Amino acid sequence: MPTLRGVASPNVLGRPGNTNHSTGRRDIVFTVAAIVAYLGAAVWARDISLPGPILVWFPPAGVAIGVLYLRPRIFPLLIVAEIVSTAWIMGLADDYGPLGLLVNAVVIVGAYQLAGEALRRLRFDPRMRSSDDLVRLTFGCVVVGATLAAVGGVLVQDAVGLLEGEELIRSMSLFWVGDVVGTACITPSVVMVGSSFLKGEAVSMADDESSVNRFVLVAELLIPSVAAVWLMIAGDTPMQFTYLAFVPVVALAVRHGVAAAALSSAALGAVLTAGAHVLVDDPIERSDIQLLMVVLTFTGIMVGAVVSARRDVLAVKKQLSDIVEATPDLVATALRDGSIRYVNPCGRSLLGLDPVALPPTVAFDYLPDDLAADLMREGMKFAERNGSWMGENRLRRSDGAVIPVSQVLIAHHGDQEGPLTFSIVCRDMTDQRVLEDQLRQAALYDDVTGLPNRALLQHELVRLMMPSDRPINTAIMFTDVDHLQRVNETFGFSTGDRVVLTVARRLKALIRGADLLARYGGAQFALVLPDVSDEFDAILLANRMLASFTEPIDAEGHKVRVTGSIGIVLVRTGDDHDEALRRAEIALHRAKEAGGGQFALFDQDLEAHAIKRSELETDLREVLDSKSWWLAYQPVIRLETGEITGAEALLRWTHPERGEIAPYELIRLAEHSGAIVELGRDIFERACSEAVRWHESGFMITVTVNVSALQLRDPGFVTDVAATIRKTGIDPTLVAVELTETILADGHGEVAALRALQRLGCRIALDDFGTGFSSLAGLRDLPIDIIKLDRSFITPLPEDRQGASVVEAMIRLAEALDLNVVAEGVETAEQAAELARLGCSRVQGFLFSRAVPPDQLTTLLRSTPAWEQARGQTATG
Repeated sequence: MPTLRGVASPNVLGRPGNTNHSTGRRDIVFTVAAIVAYLGAAVWARDISLPGPILVWFPPAGVAIGVLYLRPRIFPLLIVAEIVSTAWIMGLADDYGPLGLLVNAVVIVGAYQLAGEALRRLRFDPRMRSSDDLVRLTFGCVVVGATLAAVGGVLVQDAVGLLEGEELIRSMSLFWVGDVVGTACITPSVVMVGSSFLKGEAVSMADDESSVNRFVLVAELLIPSVAAVWLMIAGDTPMQFTYLAFVPVVALAVRHGVAAAALSSAALGAVLTAGAHVLVDDPIERSDIQLLMVVLTFTGIMVGAVVSARRDVLAVKKQLSDIVEATPDLVATALRDGSIRYVNPCGRSLLGLDPVALPPTVAFDYLPDDLAADLMREGMKFAERNGSWMGENRLRRSDGAVIPVSQVLIAHHGDQEGPLTFSIVCRDMTDQRVLEDQLRQAALYDDVTGLPNRALLQHELVRLMMPSDRPINTAIMFTDVDHLQRVNETFGFSTGDRVVLTVARRLKALIRGADLLARYGGAQFALVLPDVSDEFDAILLANRMLASFTEPIDAEGHKVRVTGSIGIVLVRTGDDHDEALRRAEIALHRAKEAGGGQFALFDQDLEAHAIKRSELETDLREVLDSKSWWLAYQPVIRLETGEITGAEALLRWTHPERGEIAPYELIRLAEHSGAIVELGRDIFERACSEAVRWHESGFMITVTVNVSALQLRDPGFVTDVAATIRKTGIDPTLVAVELTETILADGHGEVAALRALQRLGCRIALDDFGTGFSSLAGLRDLPIDIIKLDRSFITPLPEDRQGASVVEAMIRLAEALDLNVVAEGVETAEQAAELARLGCSRVQGFLFSRAVPPDQLTTLLRSTPAWEQARGQTATG
């Protein structure tokens, strides 16, 4: 019978194309060993066999299928090995001829390649630790490999004239049996040893190899072979007692598992064929020895696979048991009536139980109330129907403490006669609940005050304002701490936070239990008063709130006094909550615009005003971009000569629809929108540029530019002024920066900016003098060059003699401090004459000129002195 050879190398155990050096070396060694083993098995099959053309087994088939399963790319090399085996080892070169040798090798090795591919596609596990793997191995080796090789090999033999036609079926049967015996004995050990080698792992010879001496183990593996030799020579008939080799084969498989059974079967196959070569000559006995080899091998491997699988299961169970014992969750088993069968150590600790003995209790005893017990019973019913249940519940410790848990119930039905058992897994959710509370607090409450934040406020407003059958009035109040930024800048943000916290506590003490107080942002709070009769409830509370604002606040050693502003709107169920908040904020802005420290009710006029302001802010942005505003100049007159000595630059903007916008409103809009710094920079540059043209014409007048507190507080203001002076080339001594007395009273760094301006050469003018908060000592220390008397002191002149005395006193004070004086709002010649008598030499007002465009001021500069013109008009009038 011809032999079978093959070449192979799947990639069951290694990655193709792996460039790892050690992996490449193992592949080379494996390939060489595979070719040597294939040829050596062929020599054994030829020399250690029964007389005649019959081979008891064909071990090269077992080698080829195992090798090609592991490395299918060795296929070409095994074809060469098969040609060598058939031509020279079996001595059939002349019988086959060159073409016949090649076709025979391709057919036979191709059959083994298909067998290896079948094992890969069937996901055969080379460890063979289950009966399914033995079924896959049997299919791949016997059905695919042996069958295709037998059919193909015999047909090739017939084609080259080695067989007679009537011998085909018998030859195929003998061919097939030899391959079956060879694969049964050899392939299991080849795939086991080869897979371990290719992985770089030590070859495992037993399941419990670590607990058995290796030399003892090798001796045990050889016991079936030794027993077979002894049994074959015992008595007169060689086959009489050989079947008793079953005993050591099965014992070895039971003791050490499938790996030991596979290795021992390979050795046993070699011994039995050697013995058959010497002792057996009857064809019946030949068939007996082949059947015995197959049965012994498959029995040993099957028993070993079952034993190894059982050990794997036990190992997994032990791992699971260790996991359950070590898990930080409560794991328990109980019957339907709650009888506890097992509780893991964590569960005992969680429930406060004895760490060793279970108390005579049931699972329901550890639930805090009937609700929790009913929930668990319903969960058990659900799990009984559907396999499992998951939900949240509560447990009670032995000390009475209640623990929130996430609970899983799993029903185990078992056999029909066994009781229904439930596995219970509970995870302590105490820390998670604390974390959830912290996250909820962070998401819905303010860090500083602990009050609800904007998100929670809107959520509650949505709930309160949902449509209902009974309309309910709800008052929404917006309140803001006035000028908190000044507190932050003066004392620091920690003091500002203390002020906000104190205000929050005071407001909270004023509201009802059903009311909601929230921090809306910054120093702004929102109050929601549900179910009020009318707006007067909110007004009463607003008055109490305003009173609480005025009480001094002790903040980190500082006595801080603040005021508050409040906006109120009344809404009904079904109204839009976002619109309600918007209206309350509009009312708040009206209260702040009125000076702060008061409340304002929302009405339609307020809304129209807010819309107008919003539109103006939008238009203002376009105006700033296009610079379509312009400056008007009101002259400052020297009374003695009537000449123009200076001019105050005043901002003007004519709206295309609303007409001329008041300068005060324009500046306030710029401050509110954050554009005042940019606008102020442009105003300063334009005023200086226009003044330079007058200077170049010989009119060396001083141009006065008004600045706001926000401009003075801007860190880049002084730098911008210096840059403008350099850019325009104006003499800085002819530039005056004008500000109100109240700006200096705030004391937020403006004085340092003014001193820097004086160092540049600019002059500083204090507007509206006498209406603010300056003291004599303060006025002496301020960087002031000019004071401008407010029109409220000028209007009563000359009739009000007491008022005249006050004006005279202020003029004398200015002279004592070496300050220049300008009187504003002069509208009559009598007022001008009285001011001249009192010693005020510079004035401005409608008597001389209103604020005029630059070209008109140029005309005035070139005309008759304004004072003489005004006096002439008065005389003719």
